Amino acid sequence: MAMEISEGTWLCEIALWTQWWHRGQLAAQGAALYTYVDVAKFLRLVIETGGYSYMYLRTVGILMAAAMENMMNDDEENDLSINK
Repeated sequence: MAMEISEGTWLCEIALWTQWWHRGQLAAQGAALYTYVDVAKFLRLVIETGGYSYMYLRTVGILMAAAMENMMNDDEENDLSINK
């Protein structure tokens, strides 16, 4: 299924917070910004940093996982950012 995304949309962010398998393909019609984040290194850094950063990012992870669970229950799972 082809989908058009708007400027500023994050893709694959859910991979930072849940076990995720990417689906489909991505193609751009113009310039696009691509940033790679090594999930294992990101998680290790969050844990090593600890403190308020860890608590905040842990909360974000829990909320993102819950949002993905809701999307899966509604058969709407995808790699797009969660805007709700």
